[in-house]
Amino acid sequence: MVIVVGAGDATDALTDPADQEVVERLRILCDEIDPVPAGLADTVGFALEHTDPGGETLRPVTQGADDRSRVRVFGGADTTILISVVESGAVTVRVDGWVAPAAACRVRLRTTAGVLEVSANAAGRFTYAAVRRGPAKISLCGKDCVSTPALRL
Repeated sequence: MVIVVGAGDATDALTDPADQEVVERLRILCDEIDPVPAGLADTVGFALEHTDPGGETLRPVTQGADDRSRVRVFGGADTTILISVVESGAVTVRVDGWVAPAAACRVRLRTTAGVLEVSANAAGRFTYAAVRRGPAKISLCGKDCVSTPALRL
């Protein structure tokens, strides 16, 4: 059986009920074996809505995980941001971060609930005590503006 999908609706190519049944079974099997991760659509939508064409997007450098803590490092040409995300409640996390090179600056955490802003101290340290889990993006403006890609807290 060859299924050709053109520019029209994919179901247009499936006129035989037996073919439709096979495709439906394959869809169910794929959903069971490799389901779409929870929150993926929200994270992708969030990332597309909050893309900053004017600043540098830092790339993930390392990522470690255990049951209750996640450490992520994002690096660019001149700036590195390290964050530690720890569960702090049923629906919230604590975010501790460090900017390198160390400098006092404003740090913005954009979430689906809005924007939270704190100051990094002269050592580059900043904290968000309670942030709702979900898609987020961290940005800061010092000498240049940089931001992380969208991530899930």
